[in-house]
Amino acid sequence: MSDEMKMIMETFRHFAKENKQREIPQEEMEAMLLQAMKGLGITSMNESEGFFKGMLAGGFLAVAPLVYAAYAQHTEDVERYRTAAIQAAEDLASTQTKIAELDKQVNSNPAAWSWSDDTVEHPGTGETAPDPHSTERFPTIDLDQDGKPDASVLSPSWSIAMQVLQDKQAGTINVPGYAEGEVPPLSSITSALSGTPTGQASELSGFVADFSPYMQNTEDMGAGDIRMIGGLHPGNTVAVNPAVFDDMPDYLLDSGMSAQETYIKYFFGQYFGSEEALKFGGVE
Repeated sequence: MSDEMKMIMETFRHFAKENKQREIPQEEMEAMLLQAMKGLGITSMNESEGFFKGMLAGGFLAVAPLVYAAYAQHTEDVERYRTAAIQAAEDLASTQTKIAELDKQVNSNPAAWSWSDDTVEHPGTGETAPDPHSTERFPTIDLDQDGKPDASVLSPSWSIAMQVLQDKQAGTINVPGYAEGEVPPLSSITSALSGTPTGQASELSGFVADFSPYMQNTEDMGAGDIRMIGGLHPGNTVAVNPAVFDDMPDYLLDSGMSAQETYIKYFFGQYFGSEEALKFGGVE
């Protein structure tokens, strides 16, 4: 844990201890969260009813501390909302735990990153679309142009997740479309987390060919076990350098979401830890 994170946690523990007797009941926490979301104009209740239900079911989403903290700057009940932010952060697992979970997902679960660039042609229009019946686990690439596949290509969303993992380990953030270290507006974060991937928006039949100059061996990208996948030919893997999405944050990935949305999802979603929630609590 970095010195910065240790300082954040010490401050948090001191605050939590002093305010334990003022712990806010869950029902009030839920009401305050809804008020904060509406007050900040983050989302429309009518359009995102499912998102609110999801936030309130099972103890809030990880982003809830950011919402409380942001609204604290726009209400007369400042201390109550700051207390809510701390209390919500306390309910999250540590950042170290969340990094370990993401590391396991990124480096030891190849099934999570399976994708296909196979397409079918519509008989009437001639347009191509992803093949819903494809059995392809991973596309392959012929790097030396000898007519034989040299490596299997991990999904572009894996590249983004790996970037998030390395950023979390370094205590920084690099969202596509934003400057290094710049945190997106809270409205963009909640929009990405509440968005529903289209699934069909990612027609990636030309992805491997178009991005072949930017492919790297996953071992060089810091990958663990996933650099070699058993039972697959070729077993060694490559992936696109995530830096290519810095200038094309809206590029739709296999996730059905843009590169920017995918980064936000992995950074601020289920892998967002308590110390990070406190660190980024001032986001607007």
